Amino acid sequence: MEEFYKCYRNDNSKLYSKIEYILFLIIFTLIIFILYSDYKHMYKGNTILKYFILINVPHTFLTALMLLYNKDEEFRVRGVRCNNLDAFIIFQITTKGRNLDALKRTIDSLIYWLKRIRERYNFNYRIDIVVDEDIPEYSRKFFESIKKRKDVNIIFVPKNYRTFNLSKFKARALQYAVEYRRSRGEITEKYWIYHLDEESIVGEDTLLGIIEFIHNKRGVVGQGLIIYPNMLEKNVLISFFDSIRPSEDITKYKLQTLAGKILFGLHGSHLLIRSDIENEIGWDFGHVRAEDAIFGINLNIRKFKVSWLKGKLYEQSPRNFKDLVKQRARWFYGKIDILKLNVPKIYKLLVVFQIFGWLYGIFYVMIILFILISIERIPPIYLGLFSANISTLLYLYWIGFELNSKYNVKFRNDEKRFLLRMINVILVIPIIFLESLIAWYALITYKNNKDSYEIIEK
Repeated sequence: MEEFYKCYRNDNSKLYSKIEYILFLIIFTLIIFILYSDYKHMYKGNTILKYFILINVPHTFLTALMLLYNKDEEFRVRGVRCNNLDAFIIFQITTKGRNLDALKRTIDSLIYWLKRIRERYNFNYRIDIVVDEDIPEYSRKFFESIKKRKDVNIIFVPKNYRTFNLSKFKARALQYAVEYRRSRGEITEKYWIYHLDEESIVGEDTLLGIIEFIHNKRGVVGQGLIIYPNMLEKNVLISFFDSIRPSEDITKYKLQTLAGKILFGLHGSHLLIRSDIENEIGWDFGHVRAEDAIFGINLNIRKFKVSWLKGKLYEQSPRNFKDLVKQRARWFYGKIDILKLNVPKIYKLLVVFQIFGWLYGIFYVMIILFILISIERIPPIYLGLFSANISTLLYLYWIGFELNSKYNVKFRNDEKRFLLRMINVILVIPIIFLESLIAWYALITYKNNKDSYEIIEK
């Protein structure tokens, strides 16, 4: 396995072009109006379906607003003049301890870039790997071998460990890590926790972004951009599904950092939290599979603001469609879990909107097809809304796949990227349909999967 993470240098290139987005809007709108005006309508009716286009208008408006508002400087990591950073950074990898190849790559990427960054910046750090004590023998040998490294610390979660609220799954391990640091007196403003998953690869920009965030006192909680270039070449089709994820980071998730509130969710990785804040909130929320989302809600309740964390984290998509279904279903189960918790109604309402948006995908596809086959005359205002809506959505997949593939070693200088982006855009409608179909599957199967927590290997 080549050490592809060595290529993840800080390049500060543009994430996307506003002019490209505007041209995307204009060209697509013109095409829609030209094609539609030449079409002979089957009949003139007044079905209510066309009004459902309006459901997605707020989302389109906010997305377009952020695409036009974002400044390149907000994504560029310049580095800081700092000879001695008065902070102790704990890089915490929470893992089930089964996918050792992915875990080793994550550890190696950390060690590689930490060594080089420390040549310019002096700061203290530690790599904490949080894993259940109950692991296979082959995994135990792996952990025993890396335990010998002075910069790597293994935190075994005891088999008999129980939280006060009987939290399970990843939340249980996260809570144990909090209590572990509490016992060591590592819950002061000096300590920072940077969360990673077992397949999270860091680059030069990742670490520079963390240092800049802490040095410039940008906040107490940081959340940033995650892209999915790792192993993309092994299953390009599945990677198409994840094209929307980096795009949502630079639109919806970027928007909530402007508001300082968690409105759309919180990632469990590429998440930087000051240790005393994490200690105050903890992860002991009871039976919930969306521990990151409920943590974000508690940030709002306690009036802690989330700020934008520069730099990117490099992850990878599921290996196959079966794993994609497991991953998405777990996310959906987690959303429903939140509705059963004792949280303010306003946040439950936000979760309901997210669930509805996911389930609505099937109907959204039907509405698009309805407009395209033109069974009635659609007023220009609705055609305009439709054009802005669908062109913005297509552009999100367009730039998302570009971000993912641009940092992939195989596609870095490959002209096939443009062709693949075109294919991705053509497949957006079936992708949305399948994503929504998975949500409906998760809704139907939720009752029989109350204790299910599928962790896929990547």
